[in-house]
Amino acid sequence: MPSRHYDEIAVGAELPPFTAPPLSRLTLALYAGASGDHNPIHVDIDFAKQAGKPDVFAHGMLSMAYLGRLLTNWGAQEAIRSFAVRFGLHHPCRRRHPLPRHGGRQG
Repeated sequence: MPSRHYDEIAVGAELPPFTAPPLSRLTLALYAGASGDHNPIHVDIDFAKQAGKPDVFAHGMLSMAYLGRLLTNWGAQEAIRSFAVRFGLHHPCRRRHPLPRHGGRQG
């Protein structure tokens, strides 16, 4: 794996492809148990609908874990000192609409 340095990475640089299995309700339930985040909006469709959401959605920290995997596949793990995210939008878990399977930004 090539070593990357901060000053070699430009804004807008394209990230490499990242492939992961589509998120499922089982994945969300397992993550809830492992993380201790048992917020029902992530696993209970009735609760999510009462909150005005069309379906359950992934935990923000689970999304961040996938981002961490993309980054450590791209560069050496020891080269990453930190990374941060801001949670805002959510993507409902729908069988016919899996999460994107590529790097880069969505339009």
